[in-house]
Amino acid sequence: MSRPFATCLVVLGLLAAAPAWARGEATPLKFAPGASSASVQGGAPQGLHAHYTLGARKGQKMKLRVSSTGNNAGIAIFLPGWTFDKDGYPSGKMLAGAGEKEDVSTWNGTLPASGTYLVDIGGRHGGTDYKLTVEIK
Repeated sequence: MSRPFATCLVVLGLLAAAPAWARGEATPLKFAPGASSASVQGGAPQGLHAHYTLGARKGQKMKLRVSSTGNNAGIAIFLPGWTFDKDGYPSGKMLAGAGEKEDVSTWNGTLPASGTYLVDIGGRHGGTDYKLTVEIK
C-alpha cells in the first residue's frame, strides 16, 4: 500500500469517528444499557460547533457539564422541536439557563418536555477541545 493512500485511509478513519461539527449535522449521544450517564470527548474547530442529540422525558433530572482546556468550551441546549436552518445552524427554543447568550459550561435541572434535545458546543475564543458529560435520571 502506498504511503499517501495509507495516510488518506487514516485521515478518513479519524473523520468517521469525529463528532458532527459540520453545519446541519448532529451525533446521537449513546448511553450504555442501564446507564444513567454518558461522556464523550472531542473538538470543535474555530468557527464551527459540535452538536449532540439525546432523548429524554419531561420531568427527568439532567446534569450536563462540558470541560475544556482553559475553560474555553460553552454550551447551548435546544428543546425538543429544534431544527437546523437553511444554513445548517441550530434553531429553536433553548432551555432556560442554557441559551447561547448565557455562556455556560454546566446545566442542572428538570427537563420541561419529552423528546430529542440538542447540545451545541463551541469555543468561546477560537476552536476548543472538550469533554461532555450528561447524567439523566
